[in-house]
Amino acid sequence: MQKADWSPRKPAPAPSDFTDRFGQLRGQVLWHRDLTDPGEVERYLEPRLDSLTSPFSLKNMGEAAARVAGAILRDEPIVVYSDYDIDGMSGLAILMSFFESVGFLKAKSYQPDRLEEGYGVHPEAIRALAQAGAKVIITVDTGIGAFEAAIEAKAAGCDLVVTDHHQQSPLGLPDTPYIVNPNQKGCTSGLTYLSGAAVGFYLAIAVRSVLRQQGYFAGHRKEPDLRDLLDLCVLGTVADSVDLRGDNRVLVRVGLKRLAYSRRPGLRLLLARTLIKEGEPSARDVAFSVTPKLNAASRMGKAHLSTELLLTNDPERAAVLVEELMKLNEERARVQGDVFDAALSQAQAQMRDRDPPVLVVHGEDWHEGVLGVVAAKLVDRLGRPSIVLTRARNSVLRGPVLRGSMRTLPRVHCLKLLDSCKEVLGRYGGHRMAAGLQLGADRVLDFTDHLWEAARLAGGQLFELDPVPFDGDLPGKLSLREVLDLESLAPWGAGNPEPLFRLTNFDLSKKIVMKNTHLKCRLADGTEVIGFHKNAEAESILASDHPLAEALVVPEINRFRGGQTIQLRLEHLRPGPVDSPRP
Repeated sequence: MQKADWSPRKPAPAPSDFTDRFGQLRGQVLWHRDLTDPGEVERYLEPRLDSLTSPFSLKNMGEAAARVAGAILRDEPIVVYSDYDIDGMSGLAILMSFFESVGFLKAKSYQPDRLEEGYGVHPEAIRALAQAGAKVIITVDTGIGAFEAAIEAKAAGCDLVVTDHHQQSPLGLPDTPYIVNPNQKGCTSGLTYLSGAAVGFYLAIAVRSVLRQQGYFAGHRKEPDLRDLLDLCVLGTVADSVDLRGDNRVLVRVGLKRLAYSRRPGLRLLLARTLIKEGEPSARDVAFSVTPKLNAASRMGKAHLSTELLLTNDPERAAVLVEELMKLNEERARVQGDVFDAALSQAQAQMRDRDPPVLVVHGEDWHEGVLGVVAAKLVDRLGRPSIVLTRARNSVLRGPVLRGSMRTLPRVHCLKLLDSCKEVLGRYGGHRMAAGLQLGADRVLDFTDHLWEAARLAGGQLFELDPVPFDGDLPGKLSLREVLDLESLAPWGAGNPEPLFRLTNFDLSKKIVMKNTHLKCRLADGTEVIGFHKNAEAESILASDHPLAEALVVPEINRFRGGQTIQLRLEHLRPGPVDSPRP
């Protein structure tokens, strides 16, 4: 696979007066994030909930909140209908927890089966829910394209409240006045980066406000503290890889603190089983250790188990559910590995024979739940946008259908590329970086030809790798204080990437290999460098009889048994200059 070059974020380092004020490491990172005004920096370092944008700035929020509050006041049955991924299930849990906290007992939830029903708001499900008595159906993380479902709801005398964050369809909006989506046309909130769970959280804030105005909390009813929902909001926000800026930075920063001391027995047990570090979890911990276990149940067609884990108040039931999730994660890893091996073999053959701009692979009986992850792994391994398809169990389309996922590179917009093939596609939707699609099995060759032609017309520059940006050269010896100060810029993630510093003259000759794939080294000053899955790259450099390398590393704190030490996490590695000094 082609490797990207490295490039400093800015050609010149931060001014000395700036780094004197905010620290050498932290000042450099702030400067490279274009946070150069001291007053703005001070506010950035101390994100506060009272700085959040008003939920009523979202288009239609007033109408939606009034309708939901009215249902609570009139004791009308409500159903929360969510997507089955982490963002959807955490948003569902937010609203169900909110209804419980205000003493509303007529709220139920519904999640479509990933394998049997697939993504989206299904008209048949809406019809059944309305016939069962629902007067209000609230969607979470889905619904912006629910045209048929809105028609069904209206015909049944049920109000559809859509909360979503996906892009609006070129066809317009569903026929309901209660659409809350920062990415719909005409929404001036500036909150386009919110996750689906966060939009659900903002609805809860707005409904509480309306209930307060209506005197609902007068007398014996206690007004709920909605900060208790932030442990759920952080799950959806981190898992959906939305930009951690603006309100999201506040939600995640405060949410991680709430997560560390969550009152939910399921989350407490899951954190205890998945995290080995002490103290408050980081966004990286949530993304790589916690949410994959929750998502495993969804990928294996059992999202309801993860949702139940988030909602249960029973510690014994929570313990049973955590064990179920751990087993499902093991099964998911095995199935994913088998599908990836088969998909990789197809993709490599495709690259040898056709050298396509986009990889399109499919299998007859690949597990639908792992296709998105497999597509992402193909992108990582082969450096091409990738689509992975399998035969769908069922579909609204007639005849045999292929269903699958697309993942891409930063320069290649999934939806824009799929838009160019809409005449041969059945259904599709998603984000810039990820999409889902389905098409008739007899159209796969036509689709592939259309896709490749569209990608080639778009130009080769779309598929070039952007340079890896870094924040400057690593200073001499780091102090614990400097690295602790750096942590105040977290949470790291989309829109606020981890700081990367270049390490030159990095001697690999004395590395220690761990579990055959990881490596550990020590710098001359004793600082430990850890490289996960980096041993193969190191061996390749050593085989050239040139043990000195250059590395991009993330300075971090290793906390163990009450102690704190500096650790450098190795993220990128390449051979050093040929004329670099020998050790």
